[in-house]
Amino acid sequence: MCVTFFIGFAIRDADNIVNFNTRDIHLFFGIGTGMLCFAVHVIIFMYFMATSRWIHAASDKANLDEKKYADPSLKNKSKVLAYAMIAIVSMMLTMMAGASADLSVKLLPPTVHMFIAIFMIATNSYIAMLQYSLIKQQKNMMTTVLDILNNMPNITIITPAEKDNPEKTNQ
Repeated sequence: MCVTFFIGFAIRDADNIVNFNTRDIHLFFGIGTGMLCFAVHVIIFMYFMATSRWIHAASDKANLDEKKYADPSLKNKSKVLAYAMIAIVSMMLTMMAGASADLSVKLLPPTVHMFIAIFMIATNSYIAMLQYSLIKQQKNMMTTVLDILNNMPNITIITPAEKDNPEKTNQ
């Protein structure tokens, strides 16, 4: 993101003359940065989809308290989805502002695109820190559940029907 941002400064030289080669490189890097941003956030969300499913299945098999294990992992997944959408939307707004500031369109002044890009870099940086924190929480939760499973001498597997009707399991 930062490389794309700084390439944007080189589009115009000191005499305010446009360097079209640099503009094309900025455009190429901008599209690539947008696709990479989208891919990274989708991969992070997919990680939370898989790990929350694993935690839910493992806690279900080991008859662990879902409110302690499965529910927090699902909440983390929801948070990551919201963070990813904010990051992706900010990237899309930056790309649209860039297209609007292009010399052939001139709907926005280039400084508007620059300020939106600064906001997007700050937003994505903050969201990356939040997502990293949630990834660590999810990892710790998975490790805890795995340790519990590994230390259980006999794991009692309860079917969904038995879970819905606890009287049958006590008989």
